[in-house]
Amino acid sequence: MASILAPRLDAGAAPASPNPHVHPELAAHQARIAEPTLVRVSEHVYAAIGFDLGNLVFIVGDEGVVVYDTGTSLEVGRDALAALREHTDKPIVAVIYSHGHLDHVGGVRAFVPPGREAAIPIYANRRWPHYRTEQAIQKTPLRGLYQMGGALPTGDAGVVGNGGGPVFRMGSSGFLPPTILVDDELEFEAVGVKIRLFHAPGDVDDGLAAWLPEEGVLLAGDAYYPMFPALSTPRFDRHRDAWRNLETLDRFRKLGAEHVVPGHLWVISGREQVAQHLTAFRDAIQFMHDQTIRLLARGYGQTETANQIRASFPAHLAADPDLAEYYQRLEWVVKGIYAKTGGWYGGDAVELVQIGPRERARRLATLAGGSGKLRLAAESAYAVGDRAWAAELARSLVLADPEDARSRELLADILRSIGFDAKSANLRNYMLTEALVVDGSLDLDRLPRRKTAPDLLRSVDDSVLFRGLGVRLDPEQSRDVEFTAGFTFHDTGAQHGLVVRHGVIEYLPERPAEADLRVVLERETWLAIAGGNLSWLDALHSEAAEASSKEALARFEGFFDDR
Repeated sequence: MASILAPRLDAGAAPASPNPHVHPELAAHQARIAEPTLVRVSEHVYAAIGFDLGNLVFIVGDEGVVVYDTGTSLEVGRDALAALREHTDKPIVAVIYSHGHLDHVGGVRAFVPPGREAAIPIYANRRWPHYRTEQAIQKTPLRGLYQMGGALPTGDAGVVGNGGGPVFRMGSSGFLPPTILVDDELEFEAVGVKIRLFHAPGDVDDGLAAWLPEEGVLLAGDAYYPMFPALSTPRFDRHRDAWRNLETLDRFRKLGAEHVVPGHLWVISGREQVAQHLTAFRDAIQFMHDQTIRLLARGYGQTETANQIRASFPAHLAADPDLAEYYQRLEWVVKGIYAKTGGWYGGDAVELVQIGPRERARRLATLAGGSGKLRLAAESAYAVGDRAWAAELARSLVLADPEDARSRELLADILRSIGFDAKSANLRNYMLTEALVVDGSLDLDRLPRRKTAPDLLRSVDDSVLFRGLGVRLDPEQSRDVEFTAGFTFHDTGAQHGLVVRHGVIEYLPERPAEADLRVVLERETWLAIAGGNLSWLDALHSEAAEASSKEALARFEGFFDDR
């Protein structure tokens, strides 16, 4: 039977497990940002590069320092500030958020310590609550773990960075809401430096760029960086809008900047260099955006569209080292644009009636003449370097028989082989993490609960946090349930209610007249519970909460996943 078999191996001659290594181009790229460096960009501007995933920028003027982006954590912020203190001891007088992603706002407490909130204004775009709301309802924490290599060791056998920055490690993150909101544009002078803030959608729709005309310096946030445009990720971010990003980039190009400090990676200097970089970056986006919609309209599916765009991508852009795919890959970006433009349907009517992946895997094994022949096909494809096909076949073996250790070992080896040879740090991280899951070294169900600091939730409306509990509701545990709970925050007087009804949750914006459970607590305690830092029963035992019935509270808590 030759229909699906790759070149044959001799019996028992399965390929050897791959040796850990890093693609030399990825290693060289990560080496450029391996050492934290404070770069003097212009007379008044310093960029802290390599301290974190994103860059921190300091505008040092006559009376003090304005901080543009604060890093992921308090520790990162302190390290960057310590580097700045070798040049100036002037006080922090203002903070600007380029956008709401944690790697740009989580370290703000290093610059605005407790008790100084009223004295140090924080600027952000008026749309800043959008991302806080998304973070409150944790939609993709597992995908983020994969993308950042959070479960991997550091080094040749694991994570070496994420393409846009060094190895990511969480610290003590927090958040302070902005105090000055910018719609489209705001001009002001701070510390003797003229600053123009303007709306600059990029990663998310709350992007806020800073233009310093007297310095010729553009602080671009994540609307530009010297790497392939990350308009979509396997993690998925709904706000990354190619059309809006193009508008931002064309606005950038009109400034005639002498220097651009991106949200990630290194500074670009020289007016001609800046213009070339911005133009190439926007042209790559324009091409992918237009051709994705063109091919979608002609009936191509997501994978076909991505393959066509890869084949026709302009040669000068494909060869540009500052558009290298060390973070996201072209295929992923195109599929993201496709999904946001045309939805999940790829245009093939068979998609509308497809069988499930496990059943397909069983039938594929039967079609191949049994699992032994399917395994031989996978091993043969792997042996000749046809690793994508080998991975598909090996995945089918594992789906058809999850207990088959030999198949799991084969799939793990294939995934590691792809990961070790990947130029994209994120592809590497996804492959190596999944290999740990496949071979049983990593049990996703035993990972620690994802926690969110109360600082990051304090500015989120309580209705969002209560409604967000629905994404953790276990339909099996709540299938035959009709249960009403009422919650009172005794420090604010706010009243809330929840109904759990046959696997469905409903939020009530008031105290229910009748309830199976009533809980009284402070809002800060609720934020700790909503962020996964405290359980309902632990709050009760520590007397941080009062409940009408301990048994009812335990039953209520049992309706939800514990992570």
